[in-house]
Amino acid sequence: MVSNPIPDDKEMTRELHDATLADALEALTNEQITGKDVTPFLLGYFHEHTHGVSPQASIALVLNNAAIAAEIAVARAAGTNSRPTICLCGIDWLTATRRARVATRTTEQTQQARNDKGTYHACVGVKPVQTVQADHSMGPGETVMQINRRDMLMGAAAATAGSLTILTGAATAPAAPHPTLRVRSDGSQVLALQQRLAALGYWLGGVDGQFGDLTRQAVVAIQKVASLSRDGICGPLTWSRVDAGIRPQARSATGHVVEIRKTTQTLLVVDSGVVKGIYNTCTGSDQRYYHDEAWHVAVTPSGSFAVFRRENTWHNSPLGSLYRPQYFSGGIAVHGYTSVPSTPASHGCCRVSPRAMDDLCGIGGMQVGTCVLVY
Repeated sequence: MVSNPIPDDKEMTRELHDATLADALEALTNEQITGKDVTPFLLGYFHEHTHGVSPQASIALVLNNAAIAAEIAVARAAGTNSRPTICLCGIDWLTATRRARVATRTTEQTQQARNDKGTYHACVGVKPVQTVQADHSMGPGETVMQINRRDMLMGAAAATAGSLTILTGAATAPAAPHPTLRVRSDGSQVLALQQRLAALGYWLGGVDGQFGDLTRQAVVAIQKVASLSRDGICGPLTWSRVDAGIRPQARSATGHVVEIRKTTQTLLVVDSGVVKGIYNTCTGSDQRYYHDEAWHVAVTPSGSFAVFRRENTWHNSPLGSLYRPQYFSGGIAVHGYTSVPSTPASHGCCRVSPRAMDDLCGIGGMQVGTCVLVY
């Protein structure tokens, strides 16, 4: 059996594929789609949600299958007359035999290549139906050819929508799925999640195997960055983003800067353009509110600022108590607060959890004079 990936320059990126597949699988579950309806649903989902990338990749795959089928047909004609066992996506075997030419390799050459792990992925045996062997060894007089393709054929090859999925050699067992984790979950899987989030820079207070509120906020932060539903639950879709290592990009390029991203409701600590820490935050709601006999709009101003004042304890302001506030624009500050919703909700300040504020007030965080970039 032959697995034939599309050319590297025609494939969709792994990030786009994995993200779309995760979304599609979650949609399958939510819509309770099963059985024969799964494949057309997945194909349609990829078509719609990759904005034309998936159909173009599928077309490239079909054209590449036609070319490789022709090569195999010519190579096969140089050996026995038996029809080989082959799976190509929608390509008629007789049509394919009328195309292209190929140079063949001997059985001995290919067997040698298969013994060389560095080139094993590039060699495929074409076998008559009646002589296929379970251990994939090669029969007498078998004709083979080299197919220079990427090294995804070392075990089980799984291609994107519209391509083929065929096992070659010894199949590799799929990785066990991650469990869904939420507040009050505990154990080794929570520990693994925390370690991964911390390695990516998402602040969560500590790695202890307990899924508490700070871990929930770190999960919310990566969900914000990845444009997912901000529920603080690490299910299959969120796990896919964690595994993919999704991180925000800094806007600043030099110096020590605290960046407040209103679009994703995250706060970044950046050194020389490198994101060192990612915090869940909540900015101004952009809603009107009544205070001191006047109407105001809860806006977090955009622009470049600097911390000009800080308090090291709870501070009573006209609009409530703020924990260790660091003011950077009039009465607007980054401060700790007991409630940090996943959507804009403040009067204009940037809320983080009190524990996160303690961390930000430490070395490498925020001090008087620290540049604050809001956008």
